[in-house]
Amino acid sequence: MTKDIIKALKNNTLIEDEVYLDYIGERLEEENLSNHINEVIFTTDDNSGYIQEEGLLYFNPDIISWENIDKKVPSLDSLITNKERKKNLIKEANTANIYNLFEINHEIRHIMQNKIMISKEDSILKKLIIKDTISLLLNDNAFKNFYYEKYHDRFFLEYDANITSYIYTLNLLNSLNLDILNELLIKTNKIIAEHLLYCYSDIDNTKKTSTPIKNMYRLYNHITKRCNEHNINIDIDIDYGSIKKEDKPKKEIEK
Repeated sequence: MTKDIIKALKNNTLIEDEVYLDYIGERLEEENLSNHINEVIFTTDDNSGYIQEEGLLYFNPDIISWENIDKKVPSLDSLITNKERKKNLIKEANTANIYNLFEINHEIRHIMQNKIMISKEDSILKKLIIKDTISLLLNDNAFKNFYYEKYHDRFFLEYDANITSYIYTLNLLNSLNLDILNELLIKTNKIIAEHLLYCYSDIDNTKKTSTPIKNMYRLYNHITKRCNEHNINIDIDIDYGSIKKEDKPKKEIEK
């Protein structure tokens, strides 16, 4: 982490765009992802995101002030109040700083997922990423992202990006031992715990527990079934080997 980020966290001041850019470059180098990115674009009009086909990484440092459409899903944007959001005035700069660090690491994980997917090595994680990518491609082509908008955090690619970002960023922030972050980190951990519990609820009945893997398969099976019912071509041009149901992780360490 750059010294300027640590300084901003210590002083509870907003991290500058140039400093975020340095951090993104640092993370890309750390994960050997530089070859997967052509350009980093800062925006205040769109969501943060990774466009795989063009090698573009979009980052919106003001995204925490956007209203979360799905109120039932626990989200780190609740680190600020609705009053702050309406007035576009954040009382504590570190709420935005922490949110944005998570956001950056979330998108970095998406780039890592793409790297894993096109790699030559074989792994259960790779197979899960490919299967969920097929779901997303079908959903985008046939249903105009209906399922992605409704079940966004239930797709495995999003769950994996969320939990990986949570673990990485929390470990990093905790390692700084900054007293000024203590109260905010407790609040952050509470929201993350609520979000993970939400992701472990059954996709068909939120009062029941399930797993992100089972939910991923249900989404995949439902989307492919709908495609077959409507005679929609599901021959996705993605030649990464056959993906079978028995490829689900069985050992605890893999889960």
